[in-house]
Amino acid sequence: MRRFLLAALLAGCGPKSGGTGPAAVEYAVTRGDITPQVLLSGEMDAVDSEALVAPQTPTWSLSISWMEEDGVPVKAGQKVMEFDSSALGTRLVEQRLQASQAASELDRTLADNAVDLAGKRFEVARQGLMLEKAQVRAAVPEDSLARREWQERQLELARVTSALSAAQESLATAEESARLAIDVRQIAMDKTVREIETGERAFESLTLRAPRDGLMLVADHPWMGRKLDVGDETWPGTTMLRLPDLTRMQVKATLPDVDDGRIAEGMKATCVLDAWPDRTFAGTVASLAPVASKVSRDSLRRNFAVIIELDEHDAEVMLPGMSVRVEVEGRAVNDVLLAPRAALDLGGEVPRARKANGSWVEVQVGICDAQVCEVLQGLADGDRLRDRRGA
Repeated sequence: MRRFLLAALLAGCGPKSGGTGPAAVEYAVTRGDITPQVLLSGEMDAVDSEALVAPQTPTWSLSISWMEEDGVPVKAGQKVMEFDSSALGTRLVEQRLQASQAASELDRTLADNAVDLAGKRFEVARQGLMLEKAQVRAAVPEDSLARREWQERQLELARVTSALSAAQESLATAEESARLAIDVRQIAMDKTVREIETGERAFESLTLRAPRDGLMLVADHPWMGRKLDVGDETWPGTTMLRLPDLTRMQVKATLPDVDDGRIAEGMKATCVLDAWPDRTFAGTVASLAPVASKVSRDSLRRNFAVIIELDEHDAEVMLPGMSVRVEVEGRAVNDVLLAPRAALDLGGEVPRARKANGSWVEVQVGICDAQVCEVLQGLADGDRLRDRRGA
């Protein structure tokens, strides 16, 4: 399929590089098939992980004051991150002072209402006694008294009855006002108490603890292109730490936007861990982001996020964050002109091929793998080439 390999083996039959020196290695342009290899860089990542997020607090924005080192093993319940609590602590002190003031105002309102209501109840009782007295006096028959005195007793009875009714209405109004005033004070105090309880829970939530034993990983900053660090500002719901499941791993890789279209979901891949260069792990492109994203907020470079699903998992050698080199087998191209890379100069502005006679010819190349490149223009089937580094 690649007859130029045979031509390379027959180097002794080719032209000499000076008449007396060693024979120059010759190659032949042939037709054949090529499966390009797309190289990606990535890192190991867990398929599943438990996220620890920034808590929701009344202060909203939070600043990291302390955190455990990235990649260390932790135990369940162990403290792994703390947020700055100064603002929330000051707020709690103020709320406790407000609660104390609200309780004092409630007590004062209760005392004032008790005194006021006691006076009004006494007045109702006094008017009731006066009414009983007026009723007794008004019950004397008219013919037993002078007409003027009898009339005065009837008027007194009407006046006392009216006074008692007014005192009762005043008491009822005072009781309703007292109830409303107490309700207002009680609502204010209950609100302050609830705010304190919420603040205390928020204060406790400023310390993140590991929910289980595992390996703690610091999450990436949302836009800075690095890991979160002490002093960074964050907001509720932001993932701060992760506890990965080390039994199922995958590779998170990136494809530069200039290579858009060179790989697709379902393509086979070979992964090599930088820490274990002698081992390879087969996988498949499981997902490819439809849109390229910036490497960082201020970067002009964009990459497509690629997920490689591994066929094999080895928890003893695979750890999240380990660098991985990925070779993806691209789409095979059949029956095309192929020239060996050894005879091509791809480092200049225009690719060139070195012919057997030592001259150079400009060529247009397509896809390449480690040994050969597809030739689109500039060469024909059977052309003889020589090593670009020869004399």
